[in-house]
Amino acid sequence: MPERTSNVLKSWVRRGGTKSQKKWWRISALLESCTLLVEAFGKAGDPDQARYNFNYMIKLGHKPDDRCTASMIVAYEKKNLLDKALNLLMELEKDGFEPGVATYSVLVDWLGKMQLIDEAEQLLDKIAEQDEAPPFKVHISLCDMYARANVEKKAIQALGVLEAKQE
Repeated sequence: MPERTSNVLKSWVRRGGTKSQKKWWRISALLESCTLLVEAFGKAGDPDQARYNFNYMIKLGHKPDDRCTASMIVAYEKKNLLDKALNLLMELEKDGFEPGVATYSVLVDWLGKMQLIDEAEQLLDKIAEQDEAPPFKVHISLCDMYARANVEKKAIQALGVLEAKQE
């Protein structure tokens, strides 16, 4: 995709644009375009349109990557559709998809908001298995989760990590 077109599409997504998606399909059916459309509808809180674009991308022959899958899960999170998010992951994993840091990070954040501490920590371990440090946002989610669940020791640990990363 030409860089100029890509930048326009990225700007459109950041602004939460979702009104004229069809014209973007005419521009390009590249994976990046598809991912940005899923991301836009996810941010707009429209999981049905996000999933439509996700499925269309697959129909075009693209395999969803970690970033696109994370965007789809964000769309489900906006409407608290955990069952659909987990079903999507199971479908994708059956087809060979392996979640990465982006997907796990979104899920850690979501599970943390629901105070599902054990489940969030299991996913945190999966991030560590990929030899990558969890993103800053994950540490914020962990700190919030532990603080709201009154797990003082872990909240203080998470806060320490945040302070260290901020310096």
